[in-house]
Amino acid sequence: MGNLIRSNSINEVFQANKYGIGYNWYIYPQNMYMEGGLPGFTSTMVLNSDKSFGLVLLSNSKQDITFHSGFNLFDDLSN
Repeated sequence: MGNLIRSNSINEVFQANKYGIGYNWYIYPQNMYMEGGLPGFTSTMVLNSDKSFGLVLLSNSKQDITFHSGFNLFDDLSN
């Protein structure tokens, strides 16, 4: 069975443009993240820069505390 996505396509997803965004991923030196949602639901996914650790946070609300709590938890777990 073949791969659905070529490895070079996966690498392109995580290449930041001049604004620090690569295919909806916000890319920083230590980590990268993406977020999205609908009314009443949000999701955030954070990966460390070498893609060896990640966290997915699902929430039934869209509040700043949810987003910041996810990053704090990610920092605690990845260190």
